[in-house]
Amino acid sequence: MPKDETSDRRDMFSRHVLFTGLQPEQFEQIMSTATERRYVQGQTVFQRGDPGTSLIAVLDGQVRIGVCSEDGKEVTLGIVGRGELFGEIAVIDGQGRTADATAMTACRLLVLDRRDFLPFIERNPRFALQLLQILCARMRKSTNVCESLALLDVPVRLARLLLQLAAEHGSSADGSRRIGVRLSQQELGNLIAATRESVNKHLRAWEAEGLITVAQGYITLHDLNGLQLLSGSLT
Repeated sequence: MPKDETSDRRDMFSRHVLFTGLQPEQFEQIMSTATERRYVQGQTVFQRGDPGTSLIAVLDGQVRIGVCSEDGKEVTLGIVGRGELFGEIAVIDGQGRTADATAMTACRLLVLDRRDFLPFIERNPRFALQLLQILCARMRKSTNVCESLALLDVPVRLARLLLQLAAEHGSSADGSRRIGVRLSQQELGNLIAATRESVNKHLRAWEAEGLITVAQGYITLHDLNGLQLLSGSLT
């Protein structure tokens, strides 16, 4: 692996909340056990029910986390981007994966094997506490998603989703914020349990109002305050 890629991944994860409390020798120890894997767009990383043998970190690209019913209906639970972790639940409890993971783009992933990861946790209680805090944050986020799906109308859910994606995967330019994840209207609908037609209707209306623009699958938010009003974040 080129030296700059090695340095880049070490620098990225040394700043991650999970690793910030580690001593340099502890960080080097856990990084020395990690392996890198590459996936092409559309390739399966793992499927629901697969053995949870590893914790995975995204070096480059985006990974879709979701589930599919027996009749083929898909629900997207989240999108994991550069510098984020996934697969931690099955790694800890040793049971099967709780969802599918699919590469949305070409991806470089850093894999920490459970056989190395669990002994490291046992030896480093502060690291275990950091991991618990990440899991708690995921649980809070899941609770908010369930509340949104149960209680909020589609435009509110969609506005909240766009703001969330912009915060997690966006870049700012000229007062606007461009979401760096390319999503189809069907994929947006999967994220908020809405039809593609409903998503299309609201996106077109908001584009006509100047709140957003949509170009080649990428969405740019031009009026964050307006979207926050639609989402119920501002009154």
